[in-house]
Amino acid sequence: EELEMPKGYHAEGDRLISSRLCNHTTGESSEWAAKWTTDPVPAWSLKTKNTLAAQMKLTKDRSLFASAPNNLEIVIKDASEPVSLINDGYWGMGIAQGEKYHLRAIVRTSPDYKGTITAKLISEKG
Repeated sequence: EELEMPKGYHAEGDRLISSRLCNHTTGESSEWAAKWTTDPVPAWSLKTKNTLAAQMKLTKDRSLFASAPNNLEIVIKDASEPVSLINDGYWGMGIAQGEKYHLRAIVRTSPDYKGTITAKLISEKG
């Protein structure tokens, strides 16, 4: 959903810019800006030994929720080695030691897929 531009904002290069806001006390106007991605799949990357082993893209095919219209489609062409899907948290992930976290994902596979899918929460240092 990170590719959906918030209402009242526009992008300039890799910056997300708000509409100019006027301070009601001073009359001065200012604008707020934040980093904005131009990546086709923001905050996600694939890790493989062979860069041709897998590809990913965002689609709107068969979305289950109107509030989350994007799907991440991964096509694995060579499953002889592991393929890792990595999420960098986009704005970061506030993970606290000792806390419990639950992953919720909707996964669709081809009917002939017989492998497993493993999810891990790993720090930047591994």
